[in-house]
Amino acid sequence: LARGLTWKTSFGGDFSYTEEHIYYTNKHVYGSNVGQLTDGRRTLTNLLTESVLNYTHTFADRLKLNAMAGYSYQLYQTSTASQTGNGFPSPSFDVNSVAAEFTDISTGMSAYALQSYFARANLNYDDRYLLTLALRADGSSKFAPGNRYGYFPSVSAGWNLSEEEFWKASDIGLKLRASWGATGNQAGIGSYAYQALAGGGFNYNGANGLALTAMGNPDLQWEKANQTDVGVDVSFFNGALTFTADAFIKDTKNLLYSKPTAATSGFTSYTCNIGSMRNKGLEFAISGTLASQGGFVWRSDFNMSFIRNKLTRLLDDSEVITTSSMHALKVGEEVGAFYMIKALGIYQS
Repeated sequence: LARGLTWKTSFGGDFSYTEEHIYYTNKHVYGSNVGQLTDGRRTLTNLLTESVLNYTHTFADRLKLNAMAGYSYQLYQTSTASQTGNGFPSPSFDVNSVAAEFTDISTGMSAYALQSYFARANLNYDDRYLLTLALRADGSSKFAPGNRYGYFPSVSAGWNLSEEEFWKASDIGLKLRASWGATGNQAGIGSYAYQALAGGGFNYNGANGLALTAMGNPDLQWEKANQTDVGVDVSFFNGALTFTADAFIKDTKNLLYSKPTAATSGFTSYTCNIGSMRNKGLEFAISGTLASQGGFVWRSDFNMSFIRNKLTRLLDDSEVITTSSMHALKVGEEVGAFYMIKALGIYQS
């Protein structure tokens, strides 16, 4: 490769195999006087490959460039099998091959893939002015082909005032920071969330039966969060005491949620982009070395946060979506706000 260029390719994987063997004798409450055995297997495979190209260069001994571009691909697969048998001639026969009947037999397989392209450039001028630009594109098989990719740019800048010539306090450091960036989320939804699914096991009168098990939503999209942050870092006594303060606003759009629906549809809920939410807050942190003598070091940290959030949009802004017997989602209210019958008081005798 050319001078300043490095290329790294890596392959990795996680493999997990679990067996489950749960036996209740006929004397156990779950054994129902006849004995019950559940036998299960679960296999998980997580494969990841990544290739990254790095470039570093210094211009005129002052401007440092560190650039990176890469590609990654992840494949996650699961396979499960379980069978439950009832009725055993003796507690000594704890295998399902001698069970009188099988009350539950199930198998399952699922997989999803994530393909990503990413790039980042760091610029550092004389350790005074810092700039970072980044962009990534992620494609998830959990979304329909037309909505599969999400694009997430970010930019951040910093100014080390204590590196300027006019700065006279040599034992005090001061840095100002600002950033804006977008991140995506696909966690918490099924591997085939955009597709209507059918499953077996709905047999009737001795014949095989299939039934729809998920509605599917081809309009499903990435959940996307845009966050703006400004902050300041201050250090005293050559770094022995540091103070950090940040203020941020985070707007999350296309929130992924399993929305309750009318049971007449044949389902109780379906996955959708339910709305938008705003988080904003202040964060403070103080860290300092209180004592250092020989091999003994006493360091203390303190932090405090003030964060508020509220829903800014739902599919139907006038709608109230109950999430439990006491909580609901409502525009203008915090996520998880109480939603109950208003009480006028209690009966007095």
